[in-house]
Amino acid sequence: MPIPSQQESDKAARGRSPNKRETIAFEPVVIATFWKSPRDRKNSIVLAIKQYEGHTFLDCRLFSTNSEGQSVPTAKGVTVGMPRLSEFLRAVQKAHVKAIELGLLDHDEAGE
Repeated sequence: MPIPSQQESDKAARGRSPNKRETIAFEPVVIATFWKSPRDRKNSIVLAIKQYEGHTFLDCRLFSTNSEGQSVPTAKGVTVGMPRLSEFLRAVQKAHVKAIELGLLDHDEAGE
């Protein structure tokens, strides 16, 4: 039986599995912010990596401008856990390709 490393022993002593990925706490990281539409300058979409109760996720949220002119989050949005992020990315890429095939995006919007 192999001898565990000091780091593995320390983790086991603290009651954590040495093989599980440890979560490091951090402040939300904003990835992108853009207007919901070119004509709607009161609502924006914000993508950010966040944590809540030890779970890390991508938060895609609609923000609205309040009466004081501040951008505030609404209840409208979706969260995607890190284990599903690659699957979510592939689905969005498929939607992008299909929108191009259907002629729903022009060259500028397609990013080409």
